[in-house]
Amino acid sequence: IVVEITLSADQRLTVVGNRIDLEISGTQSDAAEAPLEPDPHISRPDRASSKSEDQAPDPAADPVVTAIVTDSQVTAHNLDGLSLTATTGIIDIADLHGPLVLDLRESEVHIRGHRGLVTIDAFDSETTLENTEGRVSVNLDGGSLNVNRSRSTIDGKIVTADVAFDSVSGSVQLSGENSSIRITGAAKVPTQIVGDDLRVTLSDLGGSVRANLTRGALDADLIAGRIDLQLSDEAQADLRDIGGDFAAVLNGGAQAEVNGVTGHTRIRLRDSELNLHNLKSLEMDAQSGLITGSDIRALTRLEATDSRVELLLDTVQGRPKINLRGTSDATIQLPTPCRVAAKMPEASFGDRIRVSGCQYDFDGISKRSPRPGVDGRAPVVLTATLDENATLRVDGRP
Repeated sequence: IVVEITLSADQRLTVVGNRIDLEISGTQSDAAEAPLEPDPHISRPDRASSKSEDQAPDPAADPVVTAIVTDSQVTAHNLDGLSLTATTGIIDIADLHGPLVLDLRESEVHIRGHRGLVTIDAFDSETTLENTEGRVSVNLDGGSLNVNRSRSTIDGKIVTADVAFDSVSGSVQLSGENSSIRITGAAKVPTQIVGDDLRVTLSDLGGSVRANLTRGALDADLIAGRIDLQLSDEAQADLRDIGGDFAAVLNGGAQAEVNGVTGHTRIRLRDSELNLHNLKSLEMDAQSGLITGSDIRALTRLEATDSRVELLLDTVQGRPKINLRGTSDATIQLPTPCRVAAKMPEASFGDRIRVSGCQYDFDGISKRSPRPGVDGRAPVVLTATLDENATLRVDGRP
């Protein structure tokens, strides 16, 4: 049976079916014909927001078409809104304007050229969005979501799902658990991710990143903006080439490796491990941690309590400062010429501190600094404050 229905502008259609082929089409509009190319004179986030507000009808309004189908194939294009409930279906949607509401169960959906609000509630379904504009709100339980070459802002919750965004110029805000998230090639917009047992991959992002992970792992490189990171319960992170500042809080057996930060690095660490390389500057407060690092050009402040510290500061400049409390043990390598100014209880003199290759000021009273090196390098002066049970070894190397 083939049924063709033509609607007037003020009519609404509801279709309910099982094992049907449903094709729904509206009148081609000028807006639908216009390609979704970025406007170089308008910032992407503002443009996405304004287009979503200007073109999308009231989300509370009833869509033009409502479909409830099972084991069916649905094709829809050039509509002014669609509400679709599909179970084990295959759906193709193109050039819609206005609210698109999807309730999916074990279905496969491909959406192209949509402008307006998209709301997705999906269970074990595969959803792909391409060349879309507006807001996308998702609630995923299983399955996958792929968003490509779109100016959409994306927010929602994911559970046991796989999510991938490529060349998305809208902000991203996701929370979830036991899922994988991959974001590549995003514009200068913020990304925020919070969750439990998430596997997150971020690459070539133009904006800032805020991540809070319990367990799980984060791999990030080529991040142009600032990164704010919280890791707990043995979560892991590997970060490379950060263009802005980097701030992190690590707890409960977390592990992180950071290589290449253009801005300032500030870290609070407890019962965790951290490996640092190629930093502009570092400020740290560590308790019961293991910290290793190299190529840190400015050590602004390092407070370590009951921790182990190993730093190769071959490129450090100025007056680095380290404060060792409790049973902390630190090994530091400095470039020569160098001087170590130690402040510690008198009862601690002896093998608590060992210095080689640098001048040693054992009582912490300022003395004449060493002369510049033969290459004109300014002397490095390390100020170290030690508790009575802390230990420090400093080696000066040319």
